[in-house]
Amino acid sequence: MTDTFSSLNIKQQEAVCSEGPTCVVAGPGTGKTHVIVMRVWYLVSKLKVDPREILILTFTRKAATELQERLFTIVNKKITAKTFHSLCFDILSAEHQTPHIIDDQERDRIIRLIRRNRGIKQSVRDLTLRIAHNKHNNQQDEIVEVYQSELAKRGLVDYEDVLLHTKKLLSQKRNAHLFPYIFIDEFQDTNTTQYTLVKQLLQKDNLFAIGDPNQSIYAFRGSNSAIFSQIAEDFPNTNTITLDINYRSQKHIIDVGSCLFPSAPKQAPFSEQNDGETVLLQTENEFSEAHWVVEKIEQLVGGTDLLQAGDNAYKEHSTTFRDIAIVCRTHYLNKYIEKELSAKGIPYQKIGAQSWYNNPRMVLVFAMLRYIQRPSYQELFTLISVAGTGLSQKARNILTNNYVENPETFRLLSSQLPKQDQVRIQTIEIKLNALRDKGQPLTLSQLIGTCWEMTGEGQTEEEQLYLSLVCHIALQFEKNKQPLQAFLAHLDSLADHDYYDSTIDAVSVLTMHASKGLEFKHVFITGFEEGVIPLKRAGEIEDANEEKRLLYVAITRAKEDLYFTYTKQRNKIKRSVSPFWALLKKSGCAQEMIDPKIAVMEKKRVK
Repeated sequence: MTDTFSSLNIKQQEAVCSEGPTCVVAGPGTGKTHVIVMRVWYLVSKLKVDPREILILTFTRKAATELQERLFTIVNKKITAKTFHSLCFDILSAEHQTPHIIDDQERDRIIRLIRRNRGIKQSVRDLTLRIAHNKHNNQQDEIVEVYQSELAKRGLVDYEDVLLHTKKLLSQKRNAHLFPYIFIDEFQDTNTTQYTLVKQLLQKDNLFAIGDPNQSIYAFRGSNSAIFSQIAEDFPNTNTITLDINYRSQKHIIDVGSCLFPSAPKQAPFSEQNDGETVLLQTENEFSEAHWVVEKIEQLVGGTDLLQAGDNAYKEHSTTFRDIAIVCRTHYLNKYIEKELSAKGIPYQKIGAQSWYNNPRMVLVFAMLRYIQRPSYQELFTLISVAGTGLSQKARNILTNNYVENPETFRLLSSQLPKQDQVRIQTIEIKLNALRDKGQPLTLSQLIGTCWEMTGEGQTEEEQLYLSLVCHIALQFEKNKQPLQAFLAHLDSLADHDYYDSTIDAVSVLTMHASKGLEFKHVFITGFEEGVIPLKRAGEIEDANEEKRLLYVAITRAKEDLYFTYTKQRNKIKRSVSPFWALLKKSGCAQEMIDPKIAVMEKKRVK
């Protein structure tokens, strides 16, 4: 036991051996996952707890998979680790209530219909958030009622419904308490529905909640950092422990981040190494920003000439492309940086809103697979709407603004389209039906490959990566002899659509939200400007505290170097540095710089 515990610091040991309900405040880099793994090991190996009595809940499939793999290595037994959505899907399926989950494209189409019919000015995004918020809080809303009616017509549910239906089911069952020990990873991201589910599933008071209230960045999903105080109310004998050693970041990065929350518990760096830098750079515009960032990346990896010199020369350098991240508040800010990366031949992967899950060709493949699994005119109509390439604008408008309830309305709607569009739709229908008939003897990965070929010829390097990823997931389902339905359910149950592949040697270009849970040696925070962070929408600042936490997440991804960039003008509009800089520079660790090209221009202007 002593040897095993030697990998833990004093606070981590307290957390691992804590009795009863435990709340662990684990800031960035404090070894959160290691504590969870060692806590399970302690329960199973020392307290002789049956592994089947343990449930670990996470918010991403990646986190669940990583925990299962690490736990199997140390405990040599399978531990249940799932996302909330995956667990709820399994519970409903066990009760013969297997849900058919709506995809994002169909959901957005329904919301656009509601906007048009009701004359609502709110954006699709804002309406989506409003619906989710009011559903979880059981607030009366006519828009929610209309939305739910549209889902019912299609025999579909959304992600919120999966949680809510499970909560209702468990409230009706006397023996709902299924697990004596429940862990919640990233507890700060838990909303009220998820927290209620945990209390319904928990047999005793052995709740182990671990997370960081300063990294609560999903208010739009209903999460609230105040949920940490809720535990103390529900479990009066809760043991609260704060992990205080940061194993990830150098001291200057810890100090910069802590300036955002001066009253929060202080962290100490594990390593004395502090040779990195924190820099704020002002550039002339978005073009010079892109040039400086990419030039700096070349310096960090030793120049792209190493790539040309050969693979061995590149690998011998201490920094590789996968060690670098470019983080922004919204993806549009990095448009010119992406162009500059491409121009210099630097590989990069884009994470966030435009991840593999939302890639247009992948969306089409998933729609085809759903039609094969559940052939119906509703599915066919949705697929044709998604696969609108080749249809006239008139046809697209008609398809987008209508819904098919039966074959008759489908034929009636099709007859209203121009002749060439009718022919196009018939061709799609024939191909899909042929694929459906052919689909049964094919393996899942073969079926995906066939669907992919139907979406068009050729593929970009990025698309090739996406296809490989999905086929890799499919092979796991084939290995376990799980059917297409299970594969689709797995895709639908993913709460996070920001798939990050750490095996790819490429610079990561991602949003602040997508950066959560990741770490890199060198981090660039671009577009660090007023109106961007904190973000303004329609002239109004988003929740300032949430924006501050979002910046904190971005800062604490860095291990060694941290670079902030902002422009004098962006899109020909005058810009200034983010007001958050006034807090960050109090650390005394940050160096302010001006792009040398600006300095030269300023000298000329003065003369």
